[in-house]
Amino acid sequence: MFDLSPTPHVSVVENRFSQTTYYRKKITSDSNAPTGILGQPLVEAGIVSEDYYLKCLQKLSKNGKAYYFPHRAESKENIQKWLSLANLKLIEDDRPIEISITSYKVSSIVGFISTALKTLSLLYPKLNIQFIRTPDDEFLTEKFRINARNTYAQYKGEKVSEIKLDIH
Repeated sequence: MFDLSPTPHVSVVENRFSQTTYYRKKITSDSNAPTGILGQPLVEAGIVSEDYYLKCLQKLSKNGKAYYFPHRAESKENIQKWLSLANLKLIEDDRPIEISITSYKVSSIVGFISTALKTLSLLYPKLNIQFIRTPDDEFLTEKFRINARNTYAQYKGEKVSEIKLDIH
């Protein structure tokens, strides 16, 4: 995931994800299965507007087949509102997404800006992992706009592709 160099007192060992072998064998991908959406507390943190976030969820779930994996920092009130306004099935699972996703058949995993997308692409190379590139004018802060650009650049060359959403 990251290139690190050893130091005189620290050795670097490649993570081969050996502890996840059992889970990696369980993952399934099916083009007819629902899309898995990684929730993020972007509204709660004041990064994007609720209107923009909801439009993205509605677009992703327009075919009526989408699982929503909420982030632990998302408010319960917002999650319930989004479930009622976008055709989503809530997946409540206390395990990390990298493990819980193995319990569900999905066509792809879609998220905004998350290290989980990169980790999922490393763990499950056959799974379609996608990110939503938020337009610059949808960010409420310049700081996060810059952070997002850096994250998008890191996705290049990885097995994380961009999904185009026309929400206007």
